[in-house]
Amino acid sequence: MEVKESSVSEILTSLREALVLDRGETFVRDLKKLREKHLDSLVLNAVFHPNPETKRFLIWLLQSVTQSAGVIPASLATFYRLKAHDKLSKQTIPSFRVEDLAYDAARALFRAAKNNSTMAFLFECPVSLGNSMGSQDEFFSGFSAVVASAALREGWAGPIFIQNEDLPLRKETEFTETSETSLCIANLFRAGVYNLNIDVSNCLDSTDPTLEGRHRLGSEVAANALEWIRRNQPSSMSVSIGVKIGLTQQNVSSVDELRIFMDGFIQELKKKEPSVEGINKVFLTTKSKEELEALSQMAMTAYKLAGIVQSDEGSAELLSYESFAKINVAELHLRRLCRNTLMESALPQEFHEHFKKPYHKNEIQTLKTTMWDLSPSIRREVSERLQRKFDSAFKGLGSVNTSEDILEEVETVKVNPYLPESIKKLVLS
Repeated sequence: MEVKESSVSEILTSLREALVLDRGETFVRDLKKLREKHLDSLVLNAVFHPNPETKRFLIWLLQSVTQSAGVIPASLATFYRLKAHDKLSKQTIPSFRVEDLAYDAARALFRAAKNNSTMAFLFECPVSLGNSMGSQDEFFSGFSAVVASAALREGWAGPIFIQNEDLPLRKETEFTETSETSLCIANLFRAGVYNLNIDVSNCLDSTDPTLEGRHRLGSEVAANALEWIRRNQPSSMSVSIGVKIGLTQQNVSSVDELRIFMDGFIQELKKKEPSVEGINKVFLTTKSKEELEALSQMAMTAYKLAGIVQSDEGSAELLSYESFAKINVAELHLRRLCRNTLMESALPQEFHEHFKKPYHKNEIQTLKTTMWDLSPSIRREVSERLQRKFDSAFKGLGSVNTSEDILEEVETVKVNPYLPESIKKLVLS
């Protein structure tokens, strides 16, 4: 891994054959040279450059140039509405957690997607409130820039879909211009994350004897969040929104609980803004394939949702990919796939010891530094192994041959990347 401590002017001079920056606008001169000669180095420096301003400039530059080349962050909302009205073949959309080796893993994922003619998949961006990830804006934008750069490196053109890891909400969560949660969502939007997941499972009142009472607070908090999100989402765009709900029956949700939560949520939403667009999906845990099938059917028919979301971290890990597609589960969060694949690879022993530990977001930066120092042969072996795993996921979940539907139904809206005050002079000079 070689990070050159070049200045912004030196970097732009070295890129002159491939792109130019003119008063805040990026113009690609030679896409082939940009992709094959310069992009890997730009990504490396955007992740590790020691100068904070230069690093933030490179993140902005990658976001800008990838959009100029046709890689556009987008929302899956319109696609999910088709799924909600049963206008698509049975399929489950995969969402991948890739941050352990984000650039290599994302490149492998785009290769597998192209081989399966699919654009219906998401990347999951880690979320942490407060400053535990350093600059939240820089972290989200950096993740988005790396994913978009991986797409461009693999010759991708079209929308890409990034969603946040579940954002926890509580009774005391406020939605004001300066509240922690509002600022987090605003930073996600600035980064091009237009698929949101909110988590109201902590709002469950287990002391109330009735299911209605247990879910009342969760319905209220979810309605508050949705109303604020819709009011503040980027113009000319409808972001996709999912809600994770709480569990009462020994960590197992039932059809009755889904009905009670959704009825309460809809009632609360009507009090605030009757015409506001609702949610697209619900995330809850189930104890059996039969219950999951009943929940998925209810979500689609009674509430016109794309369906139920599951994760490979819960009881759903016992089901095969094909089972999810057959049941028509809306989305499967594959949070273990990359890490498990890395553990199967020929990595140094210290990595295997690290991966045995519980997942902690504050370890990402340390691990990331070490991963980029792996030899080219090991990174290539890991990348090829990941591509095979991604290919199996797409095929098993039925998320194949979706590109035509995505390009037809998903409207891509170019939103100028957020320009922090700290780098305005560098960009606009």
